[in-house]
Amino acid sequence: MKIVFLGTPQFAVPSLDALVEAGHEICLVVTNPDRRKGRGNTLSPPAVKVAAERHGLPVLQIESVKSSGLRETLEELKPDLGVVVAFGHYLPKSIRKAPRLGIINVHASLLPRHRGAAPLSQAILDGDANYGVTIMKIARRMDAGDMLAQGSIPAESHHTCGVLTELLSKLGGDVLAETVKKLETEPMTTTKQDESLSTAVSKLSKSDGHIDWSQDGVYIERLVRAMNPWPMTRFQFSGKAVTVEQASWEENQGSEDPGTVLAISEDGMAVQTGNGQLILKQLKPAGKSSMSAAAFARGRQLKVGGRLENG
Repeated sequence: MKIVFLGTPQFAVPSLDALVEAGHEICLVVTNPDRRKGRGNTLSPPAVKVAAERHGLPVLQIESVKSSGLRETLEELKPDLGVVVAFGHYLPKSIRKAPRLGIINVHASLLPRHRGAAPLSQAILDGDANYGVTIMKIARRMDAGDMLAQGSIPAESHHTCGVLTELLSKLGGDVLAETVKKLETEPMTTTKQDESLSTAVSKLSKSDGHIDWSQDGVYIERLVRAMNPWPMTRFQFSGKAVTVEQASWEENQGSEDPGTVLAISEDGMAVQTGNGQLILKQLKPAGKSSMSAAAFARGRQLKVGGRLENG
């Protein structure tokens, strides 16, 4: 099948790889421009561009869909199908209709749950029993298109957003390849999303990682995983931010104020929350290297009964 692929970050790479490995003709890869990153402000290509060049595929980098001439390019190429994976641009109807079969999208949630920019973080925060991907047709409204296929994995207690991103990017590639294979021989069949079950997710900001010790400990533990690797979760101690890299939750009958340190051992530092205790295991103080919670407590002479401040 002749396909135009539109995507930008690492999450999209396994989908592009899967289509190439399946023998499809990728007539064009569309992605964002190179961006300056890091302390050296070095100009770096998006992950999809790197993957496309590895496969020897033609690449078009665009800043804006409107001014890119993309519609004219697609009309000239006449692809059978468009595939979008984390592209980050709205596609008008003229572009959605350009490929013979339209454009399909790989979205990192089990739609209609978690439409929007940060579905994996929200799935962790909500305590979903399963995480997954949905292949859907691109529609005018974000993530509201008719669905072609889904794939899922069970939730695990060690799943951070970073871990899930890697797992679901690979799952997305597998489900996409199976879906496109069917489209080669069968008419496209879709299922409409149940709008009554839809939920919307906003883009993450740095403030989303602030800990409030009065909240339920289960929620704070999920927050630690949902905000990893960005924006990370943090509290304050002696007026300085401390990032929580790893934590767990346990029930307790404590009556101490939220934020109170209940116990310190090599296994972690127990802190009272609004419900239960959060066991801090791995921390990173601002400007310092990552360390165990026990090492953090020793270095700051933090004792049982001491207080940690909200983030």
